[in-house]
Amino acid sequence: ILMKKIYFNLLFAIGITANSFAQDCSGNRFSEQIFTDVSTTLNVKYGSALNQTGTTTVELFLDIYTPSGDMYNDRPVVLLAHGGSFIGGSKSDMADMCENLAKMGYVAVSMQYRLLDIADPTLFVNIGLGFQKEVVRAMHDMKAAIRFLRKSAIDNGNPYGINPDLIIVGGSSAGAILANHVT
Repeated sequence: ILMKKIYFNLLFAIGITANSFAQDCSGNRFSEQIFTDVSTTLNVKYGSALNQTGTTTVELFLDIYTPSGDMYNDRPVVLLAHGGSFIGGSKSDMADMCENLAKMGYVAVSMQYRLLDIADPTLFVNIGLGFQKEVVRAMHDMKAAIRFLRKSAIDNGNPYGINPDLIIVGGSSAGAILANHVT
């Protein structure tokens, strides 16, 4: 079963890549940095959710990077999640990667997701279960970010110039694990 999941995710990644290159790629769009400047919109609220103890509401935010001066209005989105073992890290950790992707013509988005509170003494009663639940919470957050981006395009006049049907997820370390689970 594990091989089937890896194979499916590999096929999914290949399919998304093929679709992104089916877009208008003239002038090396999506394969090389063709833009010199990036517009950044920081701290766009995409949702809120309870923490793992259910006692505190966590506000969830995105940082959105777009190529400055780009008039193309149907860009693929690359939604990235930071690393940090699901206990640390920040959406700002992905800023350099997002800027590089935006210079290639993508809309790059770095997301905040709920983290496990290691100061919570109840966590250590069953730490494995705590991490499993946190991965599921983070998956819910990434799916909420995807829904927010699609809704912004369909219902709010597409302020970021995205193709709501072409959202690619990824990340580093824990963020990559999160993206793999969401796909």
